[in-house]
Amino acid sequence: MEVLGNSPIEKFKYFLFLILDFLGLRGKSPAAIIECCDPRLLRDEKRLLLFLKVDMDHCTRIILAGSAKDIAEAIAKKKDACMSNLRTAFGKHELKKVFIMFHNDCGGYEESDGMKEIVFQIRDSLVVGDYISENWEGIEVFYLRQRLTGRRIELTLMTREEVLAKLAVYEKFRQKATG
Repeated sequence: MEVLGNSPIEKFKYFLFLILDFLGLRGKSPAAIIECCDPRLLRDEKRLLLFLKVDMDHCTRIILAGSAKDIAEAIAKKKDACMSNLRTAFGKHELKKVFIMFHNDCGGYEESDGMKEIVFQIRDSLVVGDYISENWEGIEVFYLRQRLTGRRIELTLMTREEVLAKLAVYEKFRQKATG
């Protein structure tokens, strides 16, 4: 699990990444990012792409309210238009990595219970990630949790197993809260 915050060490890492990128010493591969259209998240785009080791010239960006929500619904309802768009994006761009983002306080979910919302987001992200893994060989799927606290954005890059563990914690906490 990698975390990117605003600490002096993280700022130094960011600066180091810029230098390595300028010198061409950091490997990058074609990637897709499934992200939310929340403007609070999009403003920090360059730092995000550096953190993910993704070059904007080799990045397919899929921007939707609620990020994975609509794709998960399309998968469940077997809507071919959405799947056709994914096949085109993933097939023609020779992607190696897909990053699926989710964040707290997402307006795309229209949910007043924050804990319930994050559980839905994680489940939808897993549905989309599993769909991608089952349908495209050679694509690594990662999950990116963005936590917004005021003007600060914390990024946590996770594997499927780490997301499942996080989901179990949230569901357990939610069960205790609802009693």
